Amino acid sequence: MKDTDHVRGCLATLHRLEAGLADLQMQTTDEEAHDVYRQACLKVRTVAGRLEGRLHELETEPPPLTN
Repeated sequence: MKDTDHVRGCLATLHRLEAGLADLQMQTTDEEAHDVYRQACLKVRTVAGRLEGRLHELETEPPPLTN
């Protein structure tokens, strides 16, 4: 399995996690829990964004030379 495949798998997991946190945020009536879910969702989104940037780098950089 290629590195890019692993990164895509991680991204898919992060997107599912973000969606789950967003669902919990909408379902809760507790204001403090709502804020906790929102903050967690934003952190996951930040990590996913950085990982998407790294995926782009991996996809565009030339393959390593082998001897």
